[in-house]
Amino acid sequence: TGLATYIGLEKSIYKQLSTPYSDCIDNVYSIESSDSYIIKLMIENNMTYSQDTCYNLYVQLKVIEECKCYKSHLKNIKNAKICLTAEENQCFMIIFHRLISDNFKLKIKNICPLECTTSKYNYIISNAKYPSKNY
Repeated sequence: TGLATYIGLEKSIYKQLSTPYSDCIDNVYSIESSDSYIIKLMIENNMTYSQDTCYNLYVQLKVIEECKCYKSHLKNIKNAKICLTAEENQCFMIIFHRLISDNFKLKIKNICPLECTTSKYNYIISNAKYPSKNY
């Protein structure tokens, strides 16, 4: 007896029109497509662009700049050390809460523009005993 596992994966691609119909950027993978230093940094580090990833990288850069360390759940692109001590984690929380309360996403929309094409993935995993009694 054993276990059979089935995995279903679905990819959805969402596309929207660029200027003048929306504020999205058509080709975020081209350094020339934007003046954003974060997009350029993402391209140089072979990161896949998304607005959410850009926001996270912005937060990470602020944490590295002010706390001299990085949070391990975010990418380390400046060769900083991980925030391990209570003081370093407190520093991260202060920076994070300050950015959230300042509504930083609205303020950096020009640095982290919306991409015109987005891919989303959904998955389903199911398990069954094998062989079953009805097999």
